[in-house]
Amino acid sequence: VKQDEWDDGVPLVYYEGTVFLNTGIELIAVDVNDQSQRWGVSGYFNGTPVVGGGVLYQATTSRSIRFLDANDGSDVGSLVLPSYSAEELLLTEDTLIASGGSRNTWVFDLNLNELIQTIPSGGEMAFSNGALVISKGSLGVVEFYVLRSADNRPPRGTSKKYVMFEDQFSVI
Repeated sequence: VKQDEWDDGVPLVYYEGTVFLNTGIELIAVDVNDQSQRWGVSGYFNGTPVVGGGVLYQATTSRSIRFLDANDGSDVGSLVLPSYSAEELLLTEDTLIASGGSRNTWVFDLNLNELIQTIPSGGEMAFSNGALVISKGSLGVVEFYVLRSADNRPPRGTSKKYVMFEDQFSVI
């Protein structure tokens, strides 16, 4: 696959010698050593894929997340979102977090393959020290959610939420 065959804005991710590209209508795996296409999977996809443990996770436009074997592109599972399509994914060791734009964020336990938490907010995500940070971008709002307990078990309670507006400081 040559760069002139896809737009500069195509979401891509690198994992173990392979670059995965989302063209919107196809996922493509490209070997970085010889620049050959390893595999391609057709479908309607949103955002940048995430990869971990040999599995590629990719949001679709039909409210699901597909799990593909990173080596050959074969389907190895999927999750259905309660509402909306995911626009951004975040992967931890045992959870997959999907943001539905500005609307909702869903936390899935990958060991159980089930939804364990719904956060009534969405945006650009980051994860640090057991907390999910959601940025509202142009709104100037940053929210913090505690997702994991100290013993690394899935949360079973309500999220803690802190909201800071632009030009305000808060000590947490």
